[in-house]
This record gives sequence, structure tokens and C-alpha cells, in this order.
Amino acid sequence: MFAKTAKTAVTFVAAVALLSGCGLSAASQPSAGCPAEGWDAALVWSSTSDPAGEITFLKGDQIVGRQSVPYQGLDPAPADGAFRVGNDVWLKANGDVGRDKTHLLRYDTQACSARAHRVDEQVVRAVAADADGFVTTNTINGAAHVIRRDLEGRTVVTAEFAGLTLTALLPVEGRLLALGATMGTDTDVAVLLELDPTSLAERRRVALDGVVGADDLVVQGDTLFYPKTVVRSGSGSEVEGSAMGVVSLTDLAQSEVDLGAPAPDVVAAEGGALYTAHTFMNPGFRDTNNYRTVSRLDQQTGDVQRVDVGAGLLSITTRGDSLIAVTQEDGKEPIVTTYQLPGLTKVSSVTIPHPKGDHFYVASLLASPQ
Repeated sequence: MFAKTAKTAVTFVAAVALLSGCGLSAASQPSAGCPAEGWDAALVWSSTSDPAGEITFLKGDQIVGRQSVPYQGLDPAPADGAFRVGNDVWLKANGDVGRDKTHLLRYDTQACSARAHRVDEQVVRAVAADADGFVTTNTINGAAHVIRRDLEGRTVVTAEFAGLTLTALLPVEGRLLALGATMGTDTDVAVLLELDPTSLAERRRVALDGVVGADDLVVQGDTLFYPKTVVRSGSGSEVEGSAMGVVSLTDLAQSEVDLGAPAPDVVAAEGGALYTAHTFMNPGFRDTNNYRTVSRLDQQTGDVQRVDVGAGLLSITTRGDSLIAVTQEDGKEPIVTTYQLPGLTKVSSVTIPHPKGDHFYVASLLASPQ
């Protein structure tokens, strides 16, 4: 299926000792594949200097395995832009941009293995996949470039959109949605494009009311939801938003729901609700330790619930009736916490030691298939 791409299987790094207090189960030392006792969540580590990253597998409040990932420079959470479809999670490994080519990792959460597509783009901004292949976007010379490849990684068609940068892609029901922004002006604004999924030709475009930056989108039925992470104030300055943007895909009418907390960023849909991590990729507006809220938007009633998940919220994901959050305060060891849905009741928590090596950071958060 991936004949013309690198086919590097991810293999486990066996633990040499059980360290008191680190939560690692002595029974979990398989040579490849998933931990024998199963797993609930996994933390993806990466580095721009170490040649390999690491995946730490968790079950409840225990670390049950570790896996080496022989690629570097995965995008850091919460800006990782992971694309999830079925049991697969697509991640971008942009490497050391001064020397290396970029890889797109297709991680199979069922088999706990990865395959990599090597691509020519120096930096991939977003990736999405469907039954026919995968699509990427990058920005060159003031224009967004969108590339569709087949399942073997061969380029099928390309498109260019001048004056735009695109940061999120989502194929849905015969269309490819692209979220991004204008660039190069004093009044840049977020933009939603609807593209033909085969030819990449632009069908429709709409500027998003007062929004400067948004990097995630979810479609439920005929409605698109996106977090208004950064908006423009009445004075023209860029400030944190606090709302979930809503766009009808029928007529592109726009509305919003106030979530009551700053910087909505990462969105996950589960059980008729939208869960949002309120966070930001850097301290541009406030100390990142102050990002600590997950909100729940009931899509039927419009009610909003909020929970404090701890300092330094990086990202979230969902798994059936569970929400999993990762926090990291002041660069210390990150904490992965599981909450029961829909009430957001805390179930378990585990602290994850840093991998051995140079300059590791949290890249992404995975959930096991049910």
C-alpha cells in the first residue's frame, strides 16, 4: 500500500530496570507492537536534536511501555495538528529543517506501528487523509500550496492560493475544508475555504468574523465548529478569543458560542458534545502555566461546562467515555490525566518522566482504539 515510501515500523525500547515511583509495569517489555496488557493513552515525545522520538504508553495510572520513533522534529503540542481517521493518526515530522527532509507519519493505534511518507516540503503546515490518499499544505513565497498524493505518496495534483497560509485540513462528504488566514497585511483575518477534494479547485471562501487565528475544525452534520483562538479587538490589536465559531456549510452563515475561558484551541467531539482545550503554543498572551481549562459545549442545549485540569494545559483527546488531558508546568515532567465523560470527573493521573536524550518536548497525545 505504501510501496514508494519509507516503511519503518516502530519498535519498543525494552526497559532495563523497574524504577521505584515511575509507574512502569515490569511485565511490559514486548519487542514490538502494543503493550501486552493493552493501553489507554500514549504521550508522543520528540526532539529537534535527538534522531528519534519516543512514545510512552499508559494504562490507568501506570506506564506500561515505551516505543522508539526514528524521526525528529514532530510539531509540538498544542500545535501538532494531528489528523485522526479511524485507527490512524497522522503526524508531521518536519525534522531539522536545516538538513532533513520532512516525513509524514501514519501511526496505526491498533497495531502500535508507524509508516512514514517522505515528502519534499521543508515544513508541512497541515495534513489530512481519505480513502484515495493524503493532502498536505505548506507556505512558500506568500502563498499556500496544497498537494494531493495517492496512497503510495505520488503527487496527483497541486494548487496554489496567493496571500494565504493554511493550517488545518478536513475532508468531509465530497469536499475538502481548509482553515487558514490571510498574511502580509495589518488586518489579516482567518479564512475558510471549501475545495474540490479531487482537483483542489476552490469552490467557496468566507472570511471568519473578527478572527485572526484558528488551527482546528470539527464538522458535525452540516455545521462546522472552530475555536476562535486569536481575535481582533475593537482597537485593532490581537487578543485571545473565548468563543467557539460556528459556520453553516449550507449557506456559510456564522455565529458563535462563548466558552467563558480564553484561547480555545484544540477541539474533540464526543457523545454530542465538543470538548476544547484552552491553551496556546507560546506565552504570547500570558504565562503558559495559566492555561488550565477544558470546556464542554453541549451541542443540543448550548450549555457550557468548564473544568480546571491543572497548570500548563497542552492538549486533549477523547476515547469513548473518557477525556485525556496532558499538562506540563514550567517544563517539568508532564502529567496525563483521564476524566470520565460527560461529567468530567477525574479518574486517574500519571506523571511521565522525560526520555533520556537532548531537548525532548511533548509532541502529541494519542488514545487507543476501543
